[in-house]
Amino acid sequence: MAGHPGVDWNDVIRRNHQSFRLAPKSFRSDRKLAMHTVRKDGMFLQYTLGQLNADRELVLEAVRRDGAAIRFADAELQADREVALAALSNDGMAFQYCSRELRSDPAIIKAALRRNGLALSLLDSNLRAMPEIVMEAVKQNGMALKFADEKLRWDRQVVRAAVENDPRALQEAHEYLREDGDFVIDCIAKRGSTMAFAAHSLQSDRDFVLRALEKNVWSFQASAKELRSDRSFVLECMQRNNMALEFASDDIKMDPSFHAAALKKNNSRLLTNYIKGFQATTRRRSDYMTSTQRPRESAVQWRLKEATSTAGFSKQRTVNRSASLTAVGGAILTGNHEQRRSCP
Repeated sequence: MAGHPGVDWNDVIRRNHQSFRLAPKSFRSDRKLAMHTVRKDGMFLQYTLGQLNADRELVLEAVRRDGAAIRFADAELQADREVALAALSNDGMAFQYCSRELRSDPAIIKAALRRNGLALSLLDSNLRAMPEIVMEAVKQNGMALKFADEKLRWDRQVVRAAVENDPRALQEAHEYLREDGDFVIDCIAKRGSTMAFAAHSLQSDRDFVLRALEKNVWSFQASAKELRSDRSFVLECMQRNNMALEFASDDIKMDPSFHAAALKKNNSRLLTNYIKGFQATTRRRSDYMTSTQRPRESAVQWRLKEATSTAGFSKQRTVNRSASLTAVGGAILTGNHEQRRSCP
């Protein structure tokens, strides 16, 4: 196609920018066509020829569309602060394609981390040991804690900021903090799901689980299974927060006798209304699950019935049609006989 003399490449490229990479060299070095193409997809900068990757205006258009396009820019433009900031404004990981000088520029580092905290993994080790830089990263993406210097995984302030952004970050913290009950409680107060990433010794500690539940009932969902299956312990949890029933094991939360035991221990109007609401919700869920299965069975039955009735109808229709034809034929024959008898 590239060598086909009848192809109007200007028209083809304007209709479909992806055809730019298949165009002859003379068209891939055309600035207007290149500008049209990178405005559609910045990564098409890689297919330009004729030093167009050194054209500052063209490269700026490309990186504004896709920051990673700076990878294909001329080395001089990879060292251009304005071009780098434009690229980082939509892709923090484009930091890796900036010049070495820019990768140590505080403004460039901050721009990358504010866009994508995981860009911390691209920094030199000495930078990943700086609290202010790591703090910037974990505020954007808590999981960036994984790339922080070991000593900062002990830092309560840094780890707390990471966990507030993403509870999973607690698993990247030092084991000492994951086992620190007071620290984990502080994190659970803001994000109940943090319990899932605390040390198992805390998840199975009755006193700790009760403390956590008072701070955030959602933490009970991630406590040890043996505690959520312990009827007496679940009753104790419900004394602190009725919603604990939601996270008990199925054999407990669906058991009417357990509901009666809970009401006997605390016959408050609040708990009574909660259990009634819980039972009603459970019934609705059960009815819904039943109703979603019913149409599938009835549909199969309906199809079989329809097929049977259609076959029966077709057979009856054939019989009726044969009878009708016989009757008509008989009438014709009778009519002809009568005519013959009446003829002189």
